[in-house]
Amino acid sequence: MRFRVAPERRLEAFHTDPDDVLSQLADRYPGKPIWGPDHPFQSHVAELVGASVSLRRTFDEEAACLFSLPEAVRSVVALDRLLALSDVAHESLLSPR
Repeated sequence: MRFRVAPERRLEAFHTDPDDVLSQLADRYPGKPIWGPDHPFQSHVAELVGASVSLRRTFDEEAACLFSLPEAVRSVVALDRLLALSDVAHESLLSPR
């Protein structure tokens, strides 16, 4: 099944540049994106339409994507959204005592 996205909803991001994609998602949907490593690193290799696709990323590469965001945006994407989803009122509750 192929998913089609209406042109007005498509990101103008360079989709092989995760930093650009995450930045544009954070701009378009303020307060919505959430960052977290997948496995702790993503590695996906597939054969699509007769061509190999390799999306191999180390944890450091994924973290670099997060740290490419401005500090205020990074805090929303990596902390505030997690706290909101966890229904935790104070960050200190997540810290070891």
